[in-house]
Amino acid sequence: MAKRLPVLRGNIEAGRVRLENILILRSERGVEGTALLSAAPHVPVFPRFHPGVTPDALTVLARALRERAEPERVLLLQDDQAPLNREAVEAAGWR
Repeated sequence: MAKRLPVLRGNIEAGRVRLENILILRSERGVEGTALLSAAPHVPVFPRFHPGVTPDALTVLARALRERAEPERVLLLQDDQAPLNREAVEAAGWR
């Protein structure tokens, strides 16, 4: 995350990313997950989660993303960035 922060700052300053398109899931443990909704609806969402995130927490962020994303937007879980929990994201409305 620390390596990506300067890139994110640069993209915000250049107007390529808006803060309202960044979602952060926090708990008493700290940051559980993050996601960036691109301005382009054809770009999939690749959320990043803490390795120990609970299925319920995964569903919370996935639901917030579903509520903000266009109907045609795709959510992709990569095993190096998120637990592969199909049931948790389907419960949030993703197909």
